Amino acid sequence: MKSFVIAATQSGSGKTIITLAFLATFMKKGYKTQPFKVGPDFIDPGHHKKITGRDSINLDSWMLTPEQNKTLFQSYSNKDCDIAVIEGVMGLFDGMSRGSSTADIAKILDLPALLIIDASSMAESVGAIFNGFLRYDDKIKIKWVLFNKVSSEKHKKLILKGMERIKGNFNVLGFLPRNTDLQIPHRHLGLFTSDETDYDVAFKEKLAVFLDNNIDIDRFVETIPQISTENNLNYKTEDKKDKICRIGVARDRAFCFYYPDNIRLLEEMGAKIVYFSPVYDTELPYDIHGLYFGGGYPELYAEQLSKNSVMIKKIRELSQNKIPIYAECGGLMYLSRYIYINNDEKYEMPGIIPVNVRMLEKRKALGYREVELQNDCILGEKGLRARGHEFHYSEIMEQEGANNLYLLYSDLISDNANLNPRKEGFMSDNIAASYAHIHFLSQPLFAKNFVEACMKFLKTKPY
Repeated sequence: MKSFVIAATQSGSGKTIITLAFLATFMKKGYKTQPFKVGPDFIDPGHHKKITGRDSINLDSWMLTPEQNKTLFQSYSNKDCDIAVIEGVMGLFDGMSRGSSTADIAKILDLPALLIIDASSMAESVGAIFNGFLRYDDKIKIKWVLFNKVSSEKHKKLILKGMERIKGNFNVLGFLPRNTDLQIPHRHLGLFTSDETDYDVAFKEKLAVFLDNNIDIDRFVETIPQISTENNLNYKTEDKKDKICRIGVARDRAFCFYYPDNIRLLEEMGAKIVYFSPVYDTELPYDIHGLYFGGGYPELYAEQLSKNSVMIKKIRELSQNKIPIYAECGGLMYLSRYIYINNDEKYEMPGIIPVNVRMLEKRKALGYREVELQNDCILGEKGLRARGHEFHYSEIMEQEGANNLYLLYSDLISDNANLNPRKEGFMSDNIAASYAHIHFLSQPLFAKNFVEACMKFLKTKPY
């Protein structure tokens, strides 16, 4: 098997589109391709899956241990894979001091990196920038450099002139022109999701042709070093043959942020996952024993969610019957009383969490979080800790009636890390909800305890 990391000097360099172009090109040429994403991102992995048909797996040196990252990488890459492609996050070294960086993962996995440089506002200066990245950390193997947004042959020659003075074992892979046809639009949480992007055959072909016309792909594949797949690392345990409970997972355009390994862990603990749409469905899945609401964009579909009164009624009834419910970020918003979009625009939600939520024009929170359960709940006993990430533009307006807040947040990004932990979220005897997207691998007991709560409900359910 072969593998490499796609890195960049900074965010906005074109890393995601170029990653998609590599994936599309490899697939077109018949390579079985496994994608990965560095960091807690949900959106880019969705785009990867639309190209390859495989779940893109998050690798993260802060939420997960080095051994977990190695095991995940080798376990998923061993699944009939020719090339594993890892898309980085932000700039190559960004996040090294307080989070997960692309450089961290490249070192943990001992993989070479392809560095993308946005050359749109530079010429010979690219040489100085590349030289700095090449020498910054001698444990990072930058094997290729790819220049993006190159305007002309003259621009290309100036870039090459700037590279003449750089000594090292690397290859100038190529020069990509600006291509507005391959852009994916943005919104407040990042790129539009893969469900909102047209991935027809023509678009995939455009991606592949764009790269193939500007890079010698076959020669590039030859230069990617092979890595051994002979190992005993396989993170996946044997699924329990008899699924002991059924968990309904909200999944549609409003709820689409889930770590694949969260779903996998629930399955391995004995859960049968059944998906449903709070936006479009009027019936919950038959005979379910738990509900999981992930993050996403409930604010964009607030009117449709509010008008789906049949779904709202059924969720309320199940909550009253004490079905276990776990919700993250957008899921918390949906389970609130009202979502306020503007001062004069509000939408009624199921109201099983006694708070109101409002959208803000500016970002409310962003960063890695360590959380600690403040009381016993469906995720575990008081004091149990896990790691995750928080990113949202909404806030809880008030906590009336929601005094048993269940998570103690430690903001591990700010300079005041751990000095001013805050309590936020909601818990009751059957509900756990917060803004944090928890990675269950950082605390597998969260998944185990949730499944056990669902199993208990199965045995005592009143319907």
